[in-house]
Amino acid sequence: MKTDNRFTFALLVLFALTYSVDFIFFDRQLSGLLLAIGFILLACGFYKDKPPTAWLPAIGGIIAIGGFITKWFFDQVVF
Repeated sequence: MKTDNRFTFALLVLFALTYSVDFIFFDRQLSGLLLAIGFILLACGFYKDKPPTAWLPAIGGIIAIGGFITKWFFDQVVF
Protein backbone atom coordinates (compact mmCIF):
# COMPACT_ATOMS: atom_id res chain seq x y z
CA MET A 1 0.00 0.00 0.00
CA LYS A 2 1.27 3.45 -0.83
CA THR A 3 1.76 5.94 1.96
CA ASP A 4 -0.76 8.43 0.61
CA ASN A 5 -3.49 5.76 0.45
CA ARG A 6 -3.43 4.98 4.18
CA PHE A 7 -5.88 7.71 5.14
CA THR A 8 -8.25 6.72 2.34
CA PHE A 9 -7.94 3.06 3.34
CA ALA A 10 -8.70 3.86 7.00
CA LEU A 11 -11.70 5.95 6.00
CA LEU A 12 -13.07 3.22 3.73
CA VAL A 13 -12.62 0.58 6.46
CA LEU A 14 -14.47 2.84 8.89
CA PHE A 15 -17.36 3.26 6.43
CA ALA A 16 -17.42 -0.49 5.74
CA LEU A 17 -17.58 -1.31 9.45
CA THR A 18 -20.24 1.33 10.05
CA TYR A 19 -22.53 0.06 7.31
CA SER A 20 -21.87 -3.59 8.26
CA VAL A 21 -22.91 -2.97 11.85
CA ASP A 22 -25.87 -0.92 10.64
CA PHE A 23 -27.00 -3.76 8.37
CA ILE A 24 -26.45 -6.56 10.89
CA PHE A 25 -27.95 -4.97 13.99
CA PHE A 26 -30.31 -2.19 12.94
CA ASP A 27 -31.38 -1.76 9.32
CA ARG A 28 -31.45 -5.13 7.51
CA GLN A 29 -32.26 -3.44 4.23
CA LEU A 30 -30.72 -3.98 0.82
CA SER A 31 -29.13 -0.53 0.80
CA GLY A 32 -27.13 -1.21 3.97
CA LEU A 33 -25.84 -4.49 2.56
CA LEU A 34 -24.88 -2.90 -0.77
CA LEU A 35 -23.08 -0.05 0.96
CA ALA A 36 -21.16 -2.42 3.24
CA ILE A 37 -20.09 -4.65 0.33
CA GLY A 38 -19.18 -1.64 -1.81
CA PHE A 39 -16.99 -0.06 0.84
CA ILE A 40 -15.35 -3.41 1.65
CA LEU A 41 -14.43 -3.85 -2.02
CA LEU A 42 -13.18 -0.28 -2.22
CA ALA A 43 -11.00 -0.83 0.87
CA CYS A 44 -9.63 -4.10 -0.54
CA GLY A 45 -8.80 -2.37 -3.79
CA PHE A 46 -6.94 0.41 -2.02
CA TYR A 47 -5.08 -2.06 0.21
CA LYS A 48 -3.85 -4.26 -2.62
CA ASP A 49 -3.04 -1.98 -5.51
CA LYS A 50 -1.60 -4.72 -7.72
CA PRO A 51 -2.91 -5.46 -11.24
CA PRO A 52 -5.00 -8.58 -10.42
CA THR A 53 -7.08 -6.55 -7.96
CA ALA A 54 -7.27 -3.35 -10.01
CA TRP A 55 -10.97 -3.93 -10.74
CA LEU A 56 -12.00 -4.01 -7.05
CA PRO A 57 -12.30 -0.23 -6.52
CA ALA A 58 -14.37 0.18 -9.68
CA ILE A 59 -16.80 -2.61 -8.77
CA GLY A 60 -16.92 -1.42 -5.15
CA GLY A 61 -17.67 2.13 -6.24
CA ILE A 62 -20.47 0.98 -8.52
CA ILE A 63 -21.99 -1.14 -5.75
CA ALA A 64 -21.67 1.70 -3.20
CA ILE A 65 -23.36 4.13 -5.59
CA GLY A 66 -26.10 1.55 -6.09
CA GLY A 67 -26.46 1.33 -2.31
CA PHE A 68 -26.85 5.10 -2.01
CA ILE A 69 -29.42 5.09 -4.81
CA THR A 70 -31.46 2.30 -3.21
CA LYS A 71 -31.24 4.04 0.19
CA TRP A 72 -32.59 7.24 -1.36
CA PHE A 73 -35.20 5.36 -3.41
CA PHE A 74 -36.59 3.44 -0.43
CA ASP A 75 -36.56 6.52 1.81
CA GLN A 76 -38.08 8.98 -0.66
CA VAL A 77 -40.21 7.12 -3.15
CA VAL A 78 -41.54 3.95 -1.58
CA PHE A 79 -42.39 5.13 1.93
